Amino acid sequence: MKDDSTVKVADGVWKEAQNCELSTWQNHLQDGDDWNNWWSSHFDNYSFFNELDIETILEVGCGPYAKNLEIVNSSLKKPAKNFILNDPLLDNYISLGKSVKRYQNKSKILSKPFEICDEKEIAPNSVDIAICNNVLDHVYDVEALLNNIFKCLKKGGHLILGQDLKDSTDKGWNQLDPMHPIRLTHQYLDKFLSFQYHRKLYKVLKRDEGRNPDYHYGTYILIGEKK
Repeated sequence: MKDDSTVKVADGVWKEAQNCELSTWQNHLQDGDDWNNWWSSHFDNYSFFNELDIETILEVGCGPYAKNLEIVNSSLKKPAKNFILNDPLLDNYISLGKSVKRYQNKSKILSKPFEICDEKEIAPNSVDIAICNNVLDHVYDVEALLNNIFKCLKKGGHLILGQDLKDSTDKGWNQLDPMHPIRLTHQYLDKFLSFQYHRKLYKVLKRDEGRNPDYHYGTYILIGEKK
C-alpha cells in the first residue's frame, strides 16, 4: 500500500518554509505557550521521567520559547545539568529577544538544521532526553534528522516525539502549505522508528482528539527508549 508521506523536500522549498516561520514569529510580539502545555498533557505531563536521573536534555526545533525543554526539566526529580538547544532560526530568535534567550549563556546553542549537526557539535551517545515536538513537518529531511537524534542519544536514552499527522484524507491535501512542506503518516513513523526505539509511551490520537482536527487526521505521541 502506498504511503502518503513526504519525508524530504528540496532546499528552496525548505528555505521558503523557514522564511515563513521567521516572519510569523517576528510579527508575534508576545511570549507564549505555542501548544507546549497541550503536548505535555498528552504525554501524561512527562511523568515517565519523574524518577530518572537525567544529565543532558536536547530540544530539536526549540522555536522562540524552548518551553518543551522547560516543562520536561521541571518534571524531573532533579533538574538536568546540561541543555542543548537546536533550531535553524535560533540566532534570529535570540536577536529578536524571544524568551529562548534565557538559555543563551547556560546552554549549547546550535542555530542550524539538525540534519547537518556533526559529532564535533554534539557528541554521539551523550544525550539522555531528546525532545522533538511539532517539528518534523518543518525540516527538509526527516530521516537524516531522526538518525542524528538516534546517534546522539545514549543507549537507553529517550526520544520524546509529538507530531501532527497528515494524509490524503485531510483538508488542504492538494493545496501548497509553504510553512509545512513535510507530511507524515503514523504508518511511516511506526515503521521507521521501530528499528531504533522500544515504545515506553505510545498513542496515535484520533482526529477529534488531536491538535488541529481540520487539517490533521491524528497526532503522534511517542516516548521511545533507544535500543
